[in-house]
Amino acid sequence: MLDATQRSSVIFSAYAKLPAGITAYEVHKVIGVVVEIDMHTGRILQAECTLATKLASDFIAKMLVGYNMNDGLDELNAMIEKHYQASAKKAVLTAVRMLNDKFISHKNGEGILLTGRKGCFLFCFNAYRYFAYKYTFVKVLQSYKLFCKIKNVFT
Repeated sequence: MLDATQRSSVIFSAYAKLPAGITAYEVHKVIGVVVEIDMHTGRILQAECTLATKLASDFIAKMLVGYNMNDGLDELNAMIEKHYQASAKKAVLTAVRMLNDKFISHKNGEGILLTGRKGCFLFCFNAYRYFAYKYTFVKVLQSYKLFCKIKNVFT
């Protein structure tokens, strides 16, 4: 059973490709950053990330925990730029940016599927925006058509 804090929190995850030639790349290929955010306050309650060493993973997690996502990314990016001097820095920053995008979309209700053509458009737009690196645009359009057929709005 979820406690009161967990009922107002949401888990977000983001992934970014690691640079070839570093240990983390040989182990994971991508960095995964997962955070639990209290949607009432915007604060990151818990964080984990996949890097080659526990020290690096814990260090990134410590920087993330307690940060208020409602404040934007400038301060967090500056902190990562200053304190994390490793080859995976760009991948960490990319994953954090993606987390922020997902947080803002969820906070603004864009994660909720709407009915009708507007809902189909939002589905297609969000799918293309978040999964363009994995899927071709044709696959996204196929998903869009399938979604619209399910909603009985595609003609």
